[in-house]
Amino acid sequence: EFGSRQARSEMWSLLFAIALLASAHGQEKKPRFGGLMDAARGMLALRSDANSVRLAGLENQVDDLSKQLEGLGDVPDFKDLRIRVEKLEGSRCGDDEYDCGGAASQCVGRLLVCDGLQDCRNGKDEVNCDNMRQAGSSWQGFVSWTGCTHTRVETPVRMMITGVNKSEFYGGQVGLTFTIALEVKDRVGAKRWISSSHVGYWNAGSRNLVVEPAGERGLGLTCNFDGNNWSRCNGQIMHAGSYSSCGTALMVKQ
Repeated sequence: EFGSRQARSEMWSLLFAIALLASAHGQEKKPRFGGLMDAARGMLALRSDANSVRLAGLENQVDDLSKQLEGLGDVPDFKDLRIRVEKLEGSRCGDDEYDCGGAASQCVGRLLVCDGLQDCRNGKDEVNCDNMRQAGSSWQGFVSWTGCTHTRVETPVRMMITGVNKSEFYGGQVGLTFTIALEVKDRVGAKRWISSSHVGYWNAGSRNLVVEPAGERGLGLTCNFDGNNWSRCNGQIMHAGSYSSCGTALMVKQ
């Protein structure tokens, strides 16, 4: 019996010693693990800062090239490069602000774009203001349907700006009237064009062209421009009842 008690005592002593060792081992490992996590966070932060520096450097190079090419006229490929760099960097401005672009970060209110007064230091807010203010300009392309109609084939579409109503107080948003025409087929397969009149507006700050639906069951159109190619409309067809997208439109200025 004495031997049995001694064995149990030795066993409990051994278990207690193992528990102490495990506790000490865990306490030693925690600082090491925390140190590794801190080091990893530091490396990620350094990489993020390095990427920001690279993007800023690219934008500075684009600005330098822009100054060198000012006397050579319009250079579309170079403008496309600037847009790509700015998209990669992302907007530094809020939802209701306009990004002036360039290496020097500056944001102005969207209401100030195309109001006749220069607010961006580089003057970008007063450039290309007349692109969507021209009555008689026409667009042509195709609509790809995802809803709204039973057809799922591409439909030819034409759009013409028929009227421009400039605001005396707010130059950044211009009221417009439109004629939209779609090519459809009748029951025997003959093609014909059906047209409808619409009202809408152009917002220079957001670079959005909006064609309001005609009637409660009509369809509308929104076009967003990237600030570089003003002759290409990448649009969404919107249903009047829900304002949900039921098709995409691709149109080119004629």
